[in-house]
Amino acid sequence: MTAWNAEDWTPAQRVVTILAYEINDGPASELFGEAADDVRREWAANIRALGTARGWSTWAADYMHPDVAFVDTGNPTSRVPAPSAEELLPHASMFEIPRSGDRLALLLKRSYGHSDRWAILDRRGNCWDRAVPGWTPCTGTLEEDKRSDSARFTLAEAWPLAVTLAADSGGEQP
Repeated sequence: MTAWNAEDWTPAQRVVTILAYEINDGPASELFGEAADDVRREWAANIRALGTARGWSTWAADYMHPDVAFVDTGNPTSRVPAPSAEELLPHASMFEIPRSGDRLALLLKRSYGHSDRWAILDRRGNCWDRAVPGWTPCTGTLEEDKRSDSARFTLAEAWPLAVTLAADSGGEQP
């Protein structure tokens, strides 16, 4: 009769042996650890193949080969710093100005095609018009945007006004 070499066992053979040990009240913890390592080795091979193909790295660290130290190959060699506020501003199209209580935030919205033409909007379809002064219906169409200069501000004008309107009722209709 040939003896089995535990080094050559498949994960399934290890699990069967673990069950046999447990049924016979034997210490199976060491075998269970070896079986778990075998499963991890199989997972590691599959995950490494997929990870290499798709660029995965850190999420799979828990599933890596138990005999190989994890090295994150997915981290970029040099990090790109986040842009400053000044660099982001030309790309912004809208800002939220928070309000107290459960009131919805006001919006500062850039007019389409303009670098510094902003409207102050509430969430009911109204915009702040300096000619009134107060809230007027606002549909947001390009035609309305072209003719409503009294409801458009530079960002330097719009921001402090929107903060003031957000802090009090600002003539808001109930």
